[in-house]
Amino acid sequence: MPETLQREVFHAITGPWMGRDHRRGYPYTWIPNHLSDADQRVSPRSFLAALREAVEASQNQPSKHETALYYESIKRGVRKASQIRVRELKEDYPWVDVLMEPLRGLVVPCDFHEVVQRWEKEDSLDELRRRFGESGEELAPAHLDEGAPGVREDLEQLGIFYRMSDGRVNIPDVYRIGYGLGRKGGVKPVRPRDGG
Repeated sequence: MPETLQREVFHAITGPWMGRDHRRGYPYTWIPNHLSDADQRVSPRSFLAALREAVEASQNQPSKHETALYYESIKRGVRKASQIRVRELKEDYPWVDVLMEPLRGLVVPCDFHEVVQRWEKEDSLDELRRRFGESGEELAPAHLDEGAPGVREDLEQLGIFYRMSDGRVNIPDVYRIGYGLGRKGGVKPVRPRDGG
């Protein structure tokens, strides 16, 4: 099926925009853009979880929209998918949580020194060494012995961090939302009371 037809069919289900007009984006590209990691990969599980939540939320708000999926419900679906993706990440790479939890509330993109300050305040690197050091070498970040720049590299390799052209750190929405980080104008992060 040609992409133009796919987009047309998808927008028949969602409506043409992610808000009241085109300035908020188009659902066909908005959803994958907000679910992709730093390498522009989208987990099929995350995509389906987002749509499943969007369907359920849209059914609970039938008077607010004329299409099958309401744009606010799609945003809620992305938040839910982000929570699921973060939970999966914790299972596969338990050390990532030690580095990401201190960043809760931080607004990205930001200078790397802001990240390091949060890690230092929480003794995150020492905590990694205690929990995943000698006894769990295979579970530890590969470059832990290189300090903050090393674990930054590990997070970049996993697609959680990416380096902007000016050197600042950015975090894809699929992780940013679930870990409760902010971005001006972005999808609101999950707050602890929301299950994040």
